[in-house]
Amino acid sequence: MKTTLLICILILSTVCNAKENIKGSWIVTKSGRVTLRCRPFDFSKSPSPDSLAITNILKEQNDCYNEIRNKLKLNDDFEFSIYLFNYDEAKEKIGTNGGGHANSKERIIYYTYLNPPIKKSPNGIHEYIGNHELVHVFAYRNFGRARKIVREGYAVAISGDFSAYKASNGEFYKKPIELWMKEYNEKNQVLSPSEMLKGGKIPYSQFYPQSGFFISWLFEQYGVEKVNMIYPKLRLYTLNESKLKKEFESILGESFSTIENNYLAYCKLKK
Repeated sequence: MKTTLLICILILSTVCNAKENIKGSWIVTKSGRVTLRCRPFDFSKSPSPDSLAITNILKEQNDCYNEIRNKLKLNDDFEFSIYLFNYDEAKEKIGTNGGGHANSKERIIYYTYLNPPIKKSPNGIHEYIGNHELVHVFAYRNFGRARKIVREGYAVAISGDFSAYKASNGEFYKKPIELWMKEYNEKNQVLSPSEMLKGGKIPYSQFYPQSGFFISWLFEQYGVEKVNMIYPKLRLYTLNESKLKKEFESILGESFSTIENNYLAYCKLKK
């Protein structure tokens, strides 16, 4: 990776995406594989990133790129862009002010700048954007489009957490998937792989952390390379669930019922 190079330019974008409104002034900063666009000082009532925050975000995202590539054992090589919206405009411009989303095909992440950023853990560092959305970009480029069980499962498995919680000291921390699973065990709300494969109207707060926990378990039990082979087989528009289950069986070498029972037994240990 090249030494960090900061190039700051104030531009006025006149292009409005069909989903994301990117009109307005942007400070453009590039480092390594990342091109970051954030709002200039006093753009809105909410704070914009200062020079230190910009440097930290660029380092974080370059580190995330390397972490994802190593964990998923991929040899991908690409650059990507980030649009970082101020908190008070993000809800209107990108549909949320508590995170963001990715245009995986175009390698663009749209995200909210939170000040202060959420901490990864009580004793951990602050996380500005994290790697969830970047995992989507990697997965799309290497595996294509697939069902939510792997699409979101991969992103949550690699990040190791989903959403955030407010601690007794008033600070917000990312919520580890192990903590989610402990809670769902206590409530008897653990989803089976069959349920996650089917999808349907399962609340995000249940589906995301549990699909991430399942994919993480698959990585540990069968190895990342084999699970990577499953991802592109779980086509988005394949409605035959028995056919999807056979993809697991042919690659992992065990019946789906065995995989499912072993996973659910493992989940019971997380109480």
